[in-house]
Amino acid sequence: MIIFERVINLKDTTTREFVEILNKMDTSKSVDKSRTLTGWHHRAGYVRDALLVLRDMRDSKIKEAQENYRGPKLKAIEDAANADYKTAREIAIDKVEKDLETVLASKRKAWDKANTPPTNEMLNLLRALEIRGNDLTRGEVASTVQALSASAPALRALRSICKRQGIEIPSFIGVDPDEFERQMEEAEQYARSHIDELDTPIDDLGYIGRLFWTRPGAGEDVRYFKELDSSVMTSADIRTITPTADKKKDTGESTKRTATGVTSGDKWSRLTWAGDVSIYSVAEQFGVSTADIQKANPSIDVKNLHAGDKINVPSTHLKSWSGMEGTVKMEDVEVIDRPTDTYPEGFGEIVDLTAAQE
Repeated sequence: MIIFERVINLKDTTTREFVEILNKMDTSKSVDKSRTLTGWHHRAGYVRDALLVLRDMRDSKIKEAQENYRGPKLKAIEDAANADYKTAREIAIDKVEKDLETVLASKRKAWDKANTPPTNEMLNLLRALEIRGNDLTRGEVASTVQALSASAPALRALRSICKRQGIEIPSFIGVDPDEFERQMEEAEQYARSHIDELDTPIDDLGYIGRLFWTRPGAGEDVRYFKELDSSVMTSADIRTITPTADKKKDTGESTKRTATGVTSGDKWSRLTWAGDVSIYSVAEQFGVSTADIQKANPSIDVKNLHAGDKINVPSTHLKSWSGMEGTVKMEDVEVIDRPTDTYPEGFGEIVDLTAAQE
């Protein structure tokens, strides 16, 4: 089904008026203005619709002249009509090509921005996941993807950790630079290969050409455009994060989201109290409350600690406060299995992130 409608229906249209029509399209509410390849494709379709109308009008003008004139007069009309249409076509193709270049440049700029080095906080989070070993949960991975989304190198590191633990994440997460550039080149080649068909009537196009110009978002478009246009991870994407078959038995399905990170019911942290860090600072750094720490240490008054006391913290996510005094450092933290002592019912259990993000 052809989804593009012809956007002009004028008896006589000059090249100047055609340019004015294209400029009006830029401000039309019905035109997709997004800096995506799909958005570019829709805009190119509107330009094509306008150009096809102009082509039909040229053909009608020449046909009418052929019925009424002969010799030099007919040739003059034909030459003028063809020259005017040729100029309009060149303007249309130039507009579509420049639009494509703008979209591709925007994507490369966003890619360069995303490839900023990971922060210290991101590095600490990755180290904590690495220490965790093979008991990462789906919810923790989903939360970590969100926390690392501003740094493609950090996402690539997460992908490597997950691969070693047998956990699959969407393929567009942490795409390698060479792979990204390959995808960009293929998408650009695919788009440009159809620009010359801008004014070819639909009946004269081949099968792929018909798909390209009548069904954007289908066919080969999905292969070349979809992943490059997938810049935001949705809750639907997170639900696709699943362990491979041999790891399913180890996937605690629950996780508890806190102010700064993830609390795991399987792994906790243990640190030796040195007397130089407040319990409130510890709680904030690990993304839990002081009440959570007290529950995790039922035999100790955590507000009255002594040097050498060992305390449990129900979290493995240590927020880095580089350069600040009175904070816990990664080297002072020991990751342990959750103690088997009796704790209040439901304590340390986790809530499924996929439901929380709806």
